[in-house]
Amino acid sequence: MVVKSSAESNPSSCLNLVKPLDQKRKEVEFAGGIWGIFAKSSALDGHSKDAVKLDSNINKLIETLVYLCKTRSGVPFNELASFVTRKISEMGEEPFKRQQIHLGKPKKYVEDWLDYSEIAQANKKRILDPEKIKTSIQGAGVFIKRYWKLFNDFRNKNKIDPILPIAVALNQDISEFMRTDPYTALALFEDSQIPFWDIDENYGGS
Repeated sequence: MVVKSSAESNPSSCLNLVKPLDQKRKEVEFAGGIWGIFAKSSALDGHSKDAVKLDSNINKLIETLVYLCKTRSGVPFNELASFVTRKISEMGEEPFKRQQIHLGKPKKYVEDWLDYSEIAQANKKRILDPEKIKTSIQGAGVFIKRYWKLFNDFRNKNKIDPILPIAVALNQDISEFMRTDPYTALALFEDSQIPFWDIDENYGGS
């Protein structure tokens, strides 16, 4: 008999690993974030975009970890995938496509929806290794802690000079991690596959 790891048998255990990291992120966010530091300093005013990008990347990192935990045993259909799959089942692919184009949806959008419905079907059954998710969480945790420390070091010491290069370097390291860590990169890739859509079932979907 194969004994499942706690991360696999208990859905909440994975999110419990993310929780303390998210608490550190929230502590910084509630205090104004790195952007808040930059916004208060005339010396850093021209670099606010670097602060915004760092805060954003930290948020994205946490969102990605939560996504991995919640989709270990497959990616649930979102509204678009549910809508398209149901309509294709009811009326067929080509009639659905003609209907949506007739209702004013651009042909390219509709084709993207159909392509995405196939991706969603495949991802619905994809499985992730809980131990590899844990590795991604641990790797991301290094950057969350660096972010938290950067903010608190500044808040406690109120030193401006070193914060810009440290913030820029941290942001670059996070971007590199999200690009090279297998599961983090997978999560970002899956998210990027969701096309633009504006279906209103009361008008164009029913």
